[in-house]
Amino acid sequence: MGNLVFQATLGGQVNLVGPNTASTYNLNVPAVAGTLVTTGDTGTVTNTMLAGSIANAKLFNSSVTIGATSVALGATAASLSGLTDVSTSTLTASSTVTISGGTANGVGYLNGSKVLTTGSGLVFDGTNLGIGTATPNNYSGYKTLTINGTATTGGGEIDFSDGGTTRGSVFSTNTGFTISSYSSVPLLFALNGSEQMRLTSTGLGIGTSSPATKLHVTAGAAGVQALFSYSSGTPTIAIGNSATNYNTQIGYNVTSEYGYIQATAATGVADDIVINPNGGNLGVGTVSPNASAIIDAQSTTKGVRFPNMTGTQKNAISSPPAGLVVFDTTLAKLCVYSGSAWQTITSI
Repeated sequence: MGNLVFQATLGGQVNLVGPNTASTYNLNVPAVAGTLVTTGDTGTVTNTMLAGSIANAKLFNSSVTIGATSVALGATAASLSGLTDVSTSTLTASSTVTISGGTANGVGYLNGSKVLTTGSGLVFDGTNLGIGTATPNNYSGYKTLTINGTATTGGGEIDFSDGGTTRGSVFSTNTGFTISSYSSVPLLFALNGSEQMRLTSTGLGIGTSSPATKLHVTAGAAGVQALFSYSSGTPTIAIGNSATNYNTQIGYNVTSEYGYIQATAATGVADDIVINPNGGNLGVGTVSPNASAIIDAQSTTKGVRFPNMTGTQKNAISSPPAGLVVFDTTLAKLCVYSGSAWQTITSI
C-alpha cells in the first residue's frame, strides 16, 4: 500500500491511498489545461478537455454538461450506456425519448434548416393520420387519413404520379369533390382488379374500353344492357331539351303495366312523334314488313282498329286530308274523306 500526499501551504493535506495489492496502478494527468476538483463524496468534475473516455456503468445523482446544456442524471435511471457517440452526431436511445417542446401527436420531421420539428400540421394519434389538422377524423372501426385545406382558397389533394408525371389526383374544395386523371390517360373503374367502366375524352364506356359516344353501354351477350327502374309509377327516360320541355319520353307504367313513347312540348302539352322520317317501313307484329307497305300489321287473332267517333265529331275535324279514315259510330260504318266530302264505305 502506498500514499500520495497533497500538502497545502496552510498545513492541511490530502492523502491518496492505493490498494494493498501486488499490482501496479498509474494515475495519469493529461498535459492539458483544466482543473480537477473534489469536495468529498458529492463533487463536480470540470474540464475544458477530456481526451479519451470515462468508463463507468452508471453516474448517480450527478450532472454532465455537454456544450451549454446540463444533463441531469437521477439515482435510478442514470445509465449513459445508450449515449454511444456524440462527436459523430449519433444518438441511440434504448428507451422512451421525450421532447418537452414538441406537439402532442405531432409527427417529427426535418424542416428546411434540418431541425427536428413537430407541429399540428402533421399528426398521428396511433390510429388516424391528419394533414393540416391537429384532430384527424376518428370513426369507430376505421383508420382514417384527414387532409384539411383552406376553405376559401383550396382544399385537400392527393396526387398520383410515375416518373415525375402526374397521372391522377383526388381533391376537394368548397365547391365540390373531384377525381381526375391527367396526361391524357383515361379514368378507370374496376372491381376485383377487373375494369368495369372507363371515362375518356370521348365519353363514358360501360362494358367497353373504347366509348364511341358520351355514353356507350355494351355487354358480352344479348339482353338488357341498361335498366332504369322504380317499384311503382312510371320510370322514364327523357331525350330532348330538358326534363320537362321539348323532349321525347320513353317509359313504363309499372302500376297499369304498359310501356309508352310520348313527345312533350311542355309540362302537360303533347307534341308530335315521327317514325322513320328518313324512310323505311313500319312493322307491327312482324319483323319483316312488306317492302310495298309503309305500315304492315300482322296477326292471326287481332285486327286494326280505326278511330271511333260520332258523326258530329267526324264532321268537326278541322281540314281533314284526302284519304283520312274513321269509324262513324252513328252510322256504324267506315268513312273516308275524298278531299271534298266524307264518303261512307258500304258493304258490297
